[in-house]
Amino acid sequence: MFIVGGAVRLSPPPVNLQAMTRRLFLDWTRPLLPQAAERLVAHYADVGGASDEARMIGAVVVVPGARAGRRLKELLLEAAEARGLRLVPPRVVTQGTLPELLYEAESPVVSGPVRRLVWAAALRDTAADPSGRRDLNRVFAALPGSERWVARPGGGGAGSLAEWAPLARELAHLARAVGAGGFRFREVADRCGGSLLHDDARRWRALARVQDRVEDRLRELGRRDPDLSRIRALEQGTVRLPGDVWLVAVAEVPGVLRRMLEACAGGSLHAMIHAPAQEADGFDGLGLIRPSQWIPRQVPVPEDRVRIVDRPWHQADAVVEILAGLEGQRTAEEIALGVPSQDVVPALEQRLPRAGVPVRDAAGMALAASGPFRLLSAAADFLAERRFEAFASLVRHPDMAPALAAPHEGDVLPEDWLTHLDRWYGRHLPAVLVRESVAGASGTGDRVVRALAARVTWMLSPLDRDDALLGAWVEPVLRFLAEVYGHHELDPGRERHRQMARALEEIRWTAEALARLPASLEETCTAPAAIRFLLDEAASVRMPAPARDEAVEMLGWLELHLDDAPVTVITGVNEGALPESVRGDPFLPDALRGLLGLEDNRQRYARDAYRMTAILHSREELHLVAGRRNAQGDPLRPPRLLFAQDDETVVRRVERFYGDGGAESGAEGNDSSPTVPGSSGFDLPPEPVIAVDPFPEKISVTDFRILIADPYEWALKKLRRLESLSDQAMELDGAEFGTLAHDVLQAFGRREVERHEAGSVEADPRRIMEELEELLGREVASRFGRGAGWARVAVRLQVEQLRSRLRAFADWHARWVADGWRMKAAEVGTSGDGGVPFPYREDRPPVKLRARIDRVDHHPQGGEWAVFDYKTSDSGDPPEKVHRKGRKEEDKEWVDLQLPLYHWLATRLEGPGGGPLIPVQEASSVRVGYIVLPRDLGGVGDRLADWSPRILESGVERARELLRELSEGPVTFKRDKRPRYPDEEMEALLGRSVLVAETVDDGGDET
Repeated sequence: MFIVGGAVRLSPPPVNLQAMTRRLFLDWTRPLLPQAAERLVAHYADVGGASDEARMIGAVVVVPGARAGRRLKELLLEAAEARGLRLVPPRVVTQGTLPELLYEAESPVVSGPVRRLVWAAALRDTAADPSGRRDLNRVFAALPGSERWVARPGGGGAGSLAEWAPLARELAHLARAVGAGGFRFREVADRCGGSLLHDDARRWRALARVQDRVEDRLRELGRRDPDLSRIRALEQGTVRLPGDVWLVAVAEVPGVLRRMLEACAGGSLHAMIHAPAQEADGFDGLGLIRPSQWIPRQVPVPEDRVRIVDRPWHQADAVVEILAGLEGQRTAEEIALGVPSQDVVPALEQRLPRAGVPVRDAAGMALAASGPFRLLSAAADFLAERRFEAFASLVRHPDMAPALAAPHEGDVLPEDWLTHLDRWYGRHLPAVLVRESVAGASGTGDRVVRALAARVTWMLSPLDRDDALLGAWVEPVLRFLAEVYGHHELDPGRERHRQMARALEEIRWTAEALARLPASLEETCTAPAAIRFLLDEAASVRMPAPARDEAVEMLGWLELHLDDAPVTVITGVNEGALPESVRGDPFLPDALRGLLGLEDNRQRYARDAYRMTAILHSREELHLVAGRRNAQGDPLRPPRLLFAQDDETVVRRVERFYGDGGAESGAEGNDSSPTVPGSSGFDLPPEPVIAVDPFPEKISVTDFRILIADPYEWALKKLRRLESLSDQAMELDGAEFGTLAHDVLQAFGRREVERHEAGSVEADPRRIMEELEELLGREVASRFGRGAGWARVAVRLQVEQLRSRLRAFADWHARWVADGWRMKAAEVGTSGDGGVPFPYREDRPPVKLRARIDRVDHHPQGGEWAVFDYKTSDSGDPPEKVHRKGRKEEDKEWVDLQLPLYHWLATRLEGPGGGPLIPVQEASSVRVGYIVLPRDLGGVGDRLADWSPRILESGVERARELLRELSEGPVTFKRDKRPRYPDEEMEALLGRSVLVAETVDDGGDET
């Protein structure tokens, strides 16, 4: 053994590698692959025995990645043609597939779904035994069936394989990680006991017992685990080279492959190393890097080739500037764009094409990001619990649009069905969406939602049935996808349609693998569990992006070294991505990885230091771009590779990374995306000037509050009919809470008016509360359903809060009536042609002033009238505080005109008999105010405004002034007019991006 970095490493067996391996050092001032192709063609032209061909039959060429393999095949053909030779190509493989060529497999390899189910069955069988369950409790924080286990909705019971599948996936991944190093779990336990700060041997022995069951089950199925098969081949001494094997720039390999190569007794092994012979000490006999030689090395990145900016979009802008500096002297294939961190990719994909630089992600798109994958995920979520959030995600999925637009049973949804759905949700806030929750009311919105729900239910009907075998769900899943995507007309010429078709094919292939499961692993499960199992299996698939000659390729770090483009720009040069590092692994911490000889952070750093050095030497032009923060604003760490320099350079780079960065693109402190040419297709706000033409014929009393705050907001809402709709609310907002209270109080008021008109006066708070309870229950049932599970917990709590406020209101109302007040009207509004004429200019016709007053009371003995508006805001502020702002009376300004205009309208409203509700001659005895139902129940009651006729008249005159100002010209957006808006949507529309939370008072006024 020998000690490295505080960890004990196992010494490899003594092997005379020089006798079996030929190391070839290639010039690293040139790209590697063209040199490798020339060497291979030259070698086989000399030894092939034929003067007209380079015959490489039987040779195996190993490269780090598939892309390098494809490029090498192209270069081999070019090199052979340059010599006038016919190429008989070798077998080009990646280092991940090489081990299977070094031994004879005794049985077919296990497929992904079968492997995971076998692990699930082994876990379940182990847990069935009390001692085995105790062992697993040492490994996992919670097991299926335990109180701490959070079961996935629709995932099956504690005894189902579907419920054990998440843990099985984790252990299968762990087995692959240690198997790549040549270990079973039991061997890990033997090596880690007592060698670390924490003895973890007991956990690994518990896992070893599960792995033993896995091996037994695989033998029964006639399948093999590739990692365990490699280990057995080593133990049995059956490893052989298949012929000439060429390792091309293979800088590191997993432990088991290293041991297999070392164990080969015959054949010919060649290692092509991208470095000059003077660097021979940096590589071992297999051509793999020696970390001890590369870790202390300086990485000579020139200062003028490093850019340090702020966010990912600043990195993208920096790339645009770098490419612009090439002045069109390079083609797309002569430029490589490195993306060690995927966090930068979205910004690059948005920014670069707008700047005239198309890009292509060589890694392709993850299947998990495709439309079909996300559609199935949304369907599983909805089928599991019928939650409204899942339903909304499903119907909002863009791929659902053609299917939803198609006629169903002769019915066609209106184009604005989504608006109806959002409004319906805002009123009802359902927790779940079942047949009963959309039945009942017959308004337009209710009918649309019922039709929408019925349509989705029909589409999901193949999946909405009793449990079935896992494989039996394949046909219903594919039928659902066919129903949705059968309404799409796919155009092969459109990239998005090609990706959609490819995603559907990938899902179909994975699904068909589930249909071929061994009978011994088939168990019944729910549709959501089957879909999630399918998606988990397909999640790691990546679909290649279509080739585009004019596009700059974005390459991952491990592919970048072997690319032969002369110009390379590397983004995301930050710790964790470059050099790559892994922290916090619950099973394989870095110390244990080092102990086992698995790839650890020390080896990763050495690998990345070597590759960066090779790239520096082999590129004509190299640029590195580092970021200070990610897209969410979280700080990023500077990369150690940039600090592998002399002390003076290190100090300078630390100052650049943590300083103000003022001279660099995207300097720190700039939190917003900069405005650059082509950076956005939107101008915010989209319409900065709005003409008030034609002038509105009608205006609501409540409009004046918006007009005073910001005429532009009024124009957006009233002229452009914009409104904020969302299905994200978890509880009633202030407006909906107020509307619920208004509906109950107005129903009560109408009954009370009838009683008072009939001379039936009763001031019993218990009787009043009983009636309010009845009305509240009726309204709650109408809005939220009668089942306790339909409404959200927060809504049920709000209903109870309202009940408490109504109880206090009942006490106040009883006292109010006992004092001689009688209700004359409830929910009284402007009638006839929709408003009361309100003159504001002599040369213009009056506008129609509209209002809906909550309550009008009369005191016959005192001759007084009271015009009320219900207010349910928590504060219970009096009218003066709501309507006027200012310290001194002479400085006060109107900010709301609701009550002064109510006073003006009071004697102009039509009563039940057709005459005025309040006689004109009694105008001086009319008072206006609120009936407040605040959080503090002691404050429930009337708040009458103490305003003189002069003040009331000034409010009416202010309304006329606002209308005159509005009639004199267009409304212009003024960024500083209002410091903030009450909703995020408005802020975003105006380009202000200020997130605020402001309580909306309550509803009830007609607008």
